[in-house]
Amino acid sequence: RLNYLRGATGLLLVADGTRADTLDSARQLYLQACAEIGQVPGVLLVNKFDLLPEWEIGPDQLAAVRGQLPLFETSALSGTGVEEAFGSLCERLP
Repeated sequence: RLNYLRGATGLLLVADGTRADTLDSARQLYLQACAEIGQVPGVLLVNKFDLLPEWEIGPDQLAAVRGQLPLFETSALSGTGVEEAFGSLCERLP
């Protein structure tokens, strides 16, 4: 993992709203990355907003993560929230 993290100045993490386990995986990846390369800005995209009725990730879980990372509910299909997420990360980069 260190090879693809080397030189990173920011992290963009993606979780699948229809699979709750991916939220925990994304959070763990962020913590591992920061342990390897130091604290860097990051944003979390919870994707598949177009499938919101099928989401396994609930509002309480999202609220808990929002306390740790900027979080964006996105849809790769429609583009909803994607530009905002990238913009937020860019604003936070050194």
